[in-house]
Amino acid sequence: MSKKFGSSSSNYRKRSYSNLAYRSLKSQITMFVLLGLILLIIIGLLLNLKNSLTPKKWGIEEILHELEVGRIKNHITDCMSDIGIDAVNYLGTNGGYIYDFQGGTIPYDSSLLGTGYLNYTYLGKTYFVSYGLKKNTHCDQVNYSTAGYPYPELPFSSLQAIYDGSEACRFNNPSADYDGFFGESNMTKLCYVIRETSCKSFAKGLQSGLTIQSQLEDYVAQKLPYCTDFSSFAERMGVIDIVPEAAPIVEADIQAAQVILVVKYPVKIVFQNEDPISKILNYQAVMNIRLGGLYHFAYNVLAADSKNAEWNTKTDYISSYYYLPSFSVTKKKNPCPDCGEPYGQDDLIEFKDSKSLVKGRAMVFRVAVENRRPAIDFIPSTTIDVYTDAFIDIPFNAYDPDDEALRYYFLSLGPGATECSGIGAFDPSPFLKSGEAGSHLLGAAGWCENDLRIIDSLNYSRIWAPIDLADMGRHEVGLLAIDDSGLFDYQFFWINITNPFTDACFDDCIGAGYADEDCSGICSIAANECNSDCNGDFYGSPLFSGPDPVVCQQCIDAIIAAPLRYAHDNCNEITDKEICINHMPDCFWLKWWYEADSSFEESCFNDYDLDTASQPAYILETYP
Repeated sequence: MSKKFGSSSSNYRKRSYSNLAYRSLKSQITMFVLLGLILLIIIGLLLNLKNSLTPKKWGIEEILHELEVGRIKNHITDCMSDIGIDAVNYLGTNGGYIYDFQGGTIPYDSSLLGTGYLNYTYLGKTYFVSYGLKKNTHCDQVNYSTAGYPYPELPFSSLQAIYDGSEACRFNNPSADYDGFFGESNMTKLCYVIRETSCKSFAKGLQSGLTIQSQLEDYVAQKLPYCTDFSSFAERMGVIDIVPEAAPIVEADIQAAQVILVVKYPVKIVFQNEDPISKILNYQAVMNIRLGGLYHFAYNVLAADSKNAEWNTKTDYISSYYYLPSFSVTKKKNPCPDCGEPYGQDDLIEFKDSKSLVKGRAMVFRVAVENRRPAIDFIPSTTIDVYTDAFIDIPFNAYDPDDEALRYYFLSLGPGATECSGIGAFDPSPFLKSGEAGSHLLGAAGWCENDLRIIDSLNYSRIWAPIDLADMGRHEVGLLAIDDSGLFDYQFFWINITNPFTDACFDDCIGAGYADEDCSGICSIAANECNSDCNGDFYGSPLFSGPDPVVCQQCIDAIIAAPLRYAHDNCNEITDKEICINHMPDCFWLKWWYEADSSFEESCFNDYDLDTASQPAYILETYP
């Protein structure tokens, strides 16, 4: 029994050893298999890495495809768009210029301040904004004399016909079709003359190098090589190099709703063991920016401003043919007060499109506008019958092309004693509608230039005054309009006050300094003396019964208001600014341009010789 038991234990131990050895061998095999798989993975990764590091030898067709429609093309067009946006931003904020210090072709010249551009600082950055509208210097029909501006003795309604009928006005300036009596377009042209484009009608100038297209093209052509790196792509494609053979050729098509840039880029592809290939690569980038539409809108608004004195840029722009709901106009008054005279009075206009974003903001196109003189529409002389009309009421129109409010002075050039000798406590209310100018002013003395009734009526664009027999005669009067900067315009005209019963008093009137001996006793006091025998035909008057030498005296007194100048002090002899200003409106203190010294002078002028001051001239109404 014991023997069998021992034999069985020995066999069990043998089987156990055998199982352990099998398991050990199996584990070793598994480990070798895993190590082999890991080794294979590592070898595969190394081979893949080697292949990725070893440039693939691309075929010519593959290389050209990559250059023209693949990743390289996307890189180039992205560069074109980025550079194009920069160019549009410069063009808009500078009023159509990209200066040389900004990478453009327009030389910056600091001496052109006020003639070529106006300084404007916004958010800490200074811009040099070119002028879009200045006074018209090409049309010889524009009269810049003080009293004759813009054209003597013709209403504004006739000005455009005169302008259009003048070959000198229409053809002396490349932009003459868009100019008028109140301004001249100076905006940079949008299109080439030498190339057919949709907006060629706006490009009449011969300076194609200054067009917006050419500046945009030059800027992109200059900046694009710095943005593109063909060498980095050449290495990936297994070629030695891709080298630009010349500067890119850029064409810009500025449309109403978008800007299209087309680039032809000549390059050379250099291979390892093959001849190089030259190729012109064609790229196109489209920017959804309405530069063309905004430009045409701005040009059209300024053209209307140059032709029509009544045009108000701040409100009338919505009537422009090119207006869109996303367009807006903002006028910045005197943006460069430190620029000195006269440029410190010039304005800035910003045209914006809220649907065209440039660098995250609404696209803007700025222009500077020269400060222009106000203008009074033609006021014809008038005759009033004092027998039927108890007052004068003369409407007038005056405008500031720069859309600012005007101040007015009434100038009376006849002898003051009679000019102010109206009936005094005259009640005008029976002759005026409720609320009409002067209806609330009673009892002032006459209608001379300091009469409160006249001064008040000027605010209503009328000249209103009561009259009576003592006002009979031909009165030379004037109206003066001043803008916020002191620029002014004025006109003289005649008010002839008559009466059918006493008109005969004027039949024999002659120039001052002569009197018939039969009339000299009474007529010598008149500025215009009369031959009539006051003791004869005019001893009495149909206005009164019986002979009345007083009435005859009144008849002669009526012609005292004659064409001699108002007898006030000679303002030219006044040297003190305060005294001169206190004598307005007989005297005016002017700052005027003295050509000989190329500087401004200041002195006192009579109301009747303001036209002797050389332009530009400013009336200063306050002191010191």
